[in-house]
Amino acid sequence: MKIYSQNRSSSLIIDLVGIERSEPSVNLSVLVQDGPFRGASDGIWVAASELRRFIEDFRLCEEHREGKATLSALSPGEFELSLEAVNTSGQFVLTYMVGRYAFACNEFTVHRTVSGGFEIDAVMLTQNVLELGELLATL
Repeated sequence: MKIYSQNRSSSLIIDLVGIERSEPSVNLSVLVQDGPFRGASDGIWVAASELRRFIEDFRLCEEHREGKATLSALSPGEFELSLEAVNTSGQFVLTYMVGRYAFACNEFTVHRTVSGGFEIDAVMLTQNVLELGELLATL
């Protein structure tokens, strides 16, 4: 799924990498391009139940033009996503954080992150809902 900003200068891409059925969770790949800033991670694990809830909340936000849908990775600090209706005229804002921990000197941990947000291209929301529905069918 690719979510574009209103002016098309920013986007967030989410792809399904794999599904772990024994502990219902989903591995996602996320790529964000927000103006000059860019971040990516292909090892983001999300609880399948949380992804289902996010997809349903996203659908309701699009349908009613109100509310909020949020999604977080199982590991804190790796991924956060929020879609929120700003008003009933169809303006939506997406906020995100993509992060990864890196280790240096065997004991020092660095948390690398890219975070921000942008107004979503509302014309694409219906397509995004359809794409999320297809993803839901695989769970």
